[in-house]
Amino acid sequence: MTAYFMAGCSDNDSSEYIELAAKITLTQSEYYNNEGETTLHPWTKDDKAGIFVIRDNFLQKINISPIQTQSPKSLFLLNFKAPKHSNATLVAFYPADANLIYEDDILKTTIPTTQTGTVAPLLIGQTTGRIDSYEGLHMELKHLFNTMYIPVWGSHAIAKAVIQANGGEAIAGETSIRLKDGVICASEKSVTVKFSTPLDCSAEIKLIPVMLAPVTLSQGYSVTIYDINGISYTVSSDKPITLTAGGMSSKPSLSTSVSTTPPMETTSGRIVNKPS
Repeated sequence: MTAYFMAGCSDNDSSEYIELAAKITLTQSEYYNNEGETTLHPWTKDDKAGIFVIRDNFLQKINISPIQTQSPKSLFLLNFKAPKHSNATLVAFYPADANLIYEDDILKTTIPTTQTGTVAPLLIGQTTGRIDSYEGLHMELKHLFNTMYIPVWGSHAIAKAVIQANGGEAIAGETSIRLKDGVICASEKSVTVKFSTPLDCSAEIKLIPVMLAPVTLSQGYSVTIYDINGISYTVSSDKPITLTAGGMSSKPSLSTSVSTTPPMETTSGRIVNKPS
């Protein structure tokens, strides 16, 4: 267990802060993986979770290891400094090395604006209570991002895909979560998924997963696919959609997809039925 003391005491005399022990139960929730299916990760002996212990202006970041393994639910033990019998806000997250900071009641992280088509889960939970209680505290960790799946097929391999909100909403980049009300804000208006090796979708429909901020897109979104020849194919929906944290955008039916077959062979730039 590793503790990081990230701010000094506030209005309280530092002598009232003593070393305390606590027990925390963390339960991981399902999240959507690269294939568009749900994954429920069991704790392993090598896993570490992170916890921010927040009281007044005194902040501690602690890395902790699970007591139980082979289950998504485990007890964790931790030591921290606080007045005896005091309340605090705790924010737990997995993995412990996630790019996550706390500042003035706001959690900050980054949703990459350039992605590789791989889902990198960031599970977060929050609670407030007496941190050294006999019963301990419990938190459910839920995936912060929303995952959109773009189904593609066609005779030309894909080099990249670009997603943007039609209404100009920010969907990635520097992302902040206000703890008191859960309001989430992002900074960038598009995401590009680039493939180190072109994505071959000639034999079957492939899904491109994209991690997005959980926000509402008032005028829907657009997706532009670029094949290896630089030809682009765009699909768009103007229907409002709410991207929920931990969920996925309405997963398209595998009977429809973005076609990268050249215009002479089919209608490119629209969602078309995959031939049987």
